[in-house]
Amino acid sequence: MQIVTIVADKHANDLTLAINRHIKTFSDEGILIENQFEPSTNTIIYIMDGKTINNYTINDFISLFKRTASEGIYEYIKTIEQPNIIKELINQEYNYFNIDERKEILQRALDSVNKLKIDKNDALGQKSIIVEELVNYFESNSKINIKGFITFRLKDYVEELKIVIDEAVEDFLMDKEYNEFIKLLRYFVDIQEPKVDIVHIYMKEENNYSLFDNYGKEINDEYLRLIAAEMKENDISYDDLLISSLITIAPNNIIIHKTGNNNFKYIINTIKRIFNQKVELCNNCDWCIIKSNVKKD
Repeated sequence: MQIVTIVADKHANDLTLAINRHIKTFSDEGILIENQFEPSTNTIIYIMDGKTINNYTINDFISLFKRTASEGIYEYIKTIEQPNIIKELINQEYNYFNIDERKEILQRALDSVNKLKIDKNDALGQKSIIVEELVNYFESNSKINIKGFITFRLKDYVEELKIVIDEAVEDFLMDKEYNEFIKLLRYFVDIQEPKVDIVHIYMKEENNYSLFDNYGKEINDEYLRLIAAEMKENDISYDDLLISSLITIAPNNIIIHKTGNNNFKYIINTIKRIFNQKVELCNNCDWCIIKSNVKKD
């Protein structure tokens, strides 16, 4: 007896495997179910042997089978169809990006969806909605076209994916702008004449810092004081002040001390990106210990 017919469009084998993982419990009960595949139409047909059904009425079993198969179809949609849907949406909505840029946006969107799945134990909170939509559809239908079902019955789900893509594009553009800014700062560093050989950056607990030369003398010349005063008037952060100071000094080498505080992670990474191989990190070296003792005294 035929139970359901599924048009897979593509990846019929993946869909079959996903469904079979969920309906395996019926085989464990001794119920004989087989699937046939029509390659010309990518159609999967599930057939049961009614004589092997002992604990259910035929109608109850068909309903139970459809619900169980819906779990497998959901798994297939999320793991196989979802990346393809996201890719198609990016190509449709953001075709003005080049191929490499679209690939990066795709990866960002997929990473975002996977993160949501980990954080919420259900990516986008859609599992119950999609499964119930499938179950409702199967109440009056025994044949389903996966592509058509997604297009016409899962519009809200697709809209959620569009939001994820929009956020991925926004993040991509922000990072692109940031990278271009870093390149500009590198250029300024390259054309500057070094004013000192080595600068020690001592990161303080209160998200502040001090600059020292290689002799342990604090660098605090008039020009840096003017920068600090101007930036303070414009409510500019200590991080921006530090970057401006380093570009002005343009040292040959930079050693950053007391790097264990996670609050400094962003600014340290920025310094490393601007000054590249000139940057060295330490944590609690002899120099740090001496400065800490001086501070306590």
